[in-house]
Amino acid sequence: MGKNLLIFIGGVKNNDYKSIHKMAEDGYTSRWSSTKTAKVGDRVLIYIAKPHSALIAKAEVLSPAKKGKEGDWQYVAKIGNVELLPNQLTIKQLKTIFPKWGQLKMFRSKCHVPAEYAKQLWDMVHEKPEDGTPDLEKGSGGAGFGDYKTNKLVEEAAIKKATNFLKRNGYAVVSREKDKIGYDLEARKGTKEIHVEVKGSSGKGNRFLITRQETEMAKNDPLFQIWIVTDALSRKPEIIRFTGAKFFEKFELNPISYMAVKQ
Repeated sequence: MGKNLLIFIGGVKNNDYKSIHKMAEDGYTSRWSSTKTAKVGDRVLIYIAKPHSALIAKAEVLSPAKKGKEGDWQYVAKIGNVELLPNQLTIKQLKTIFPKWGQLKMFRSKCHVPAEYAKQLWDMVHEKPEDGTPDLEKGSGGAGFGDYKTNKLVEEAAIKKATNFLKRNGYAVVSREKDKIGYDLEARKGTKEIHVEVKGSSGKGNRFLITRQETEMAKNDPLFQIWIVTDALSRKPEIIRFTGAKFFEKFELNPISYMAVKQ
């Protein structure tokens, strides 16, 4: 990326949220509360506090940081070239993506993004949701319902929590996600082996997308289990487990799409 990546913070009550949208629309510049080390050309992500609690825009530092006047911010810099982000990551998502980034635990102040996270964060806020994801359950991400980015975060969190649960209970775990064989995790403890397909939800819901291959595994693989991780992005998720037989007993399968083939 070349230049440093910084995070500047704004609020709603002082109209920073509206100001950022206006700057993005009209292209004007503004002084902003800055880190001491901000330099011309540094890249900035603008974080708006509650109720948004998210990175909403990017900008460029147009003047070096200077001490603010008495009663003003400690340091200020001029920013411009403001654009709203395609992928506005929330603080909850950031904590999931960067669990070792200590400052996020009590995120209240502007900061310099550590070099080991800067490129990944910059790339992620520029990603656009992929088309074709069913949006049947707005507001409840994961399990294929919602936007692509949220689904991805929920899925990764669910896999991680299922893996950790298995390891805490004495299983050796191998990821089979990339193999596309109808389940995500292969777990062994002594002579016992289970094949776990993980479904994640950001809420309490128990509906999810399931592929034909996964349903075939549920029918034919006696080692197969489906684990539903609800509240996957929270600190206290719940894991609900079903064998293949129990899955068909408890769930009804409803088609939401078909493959059309010209005759």
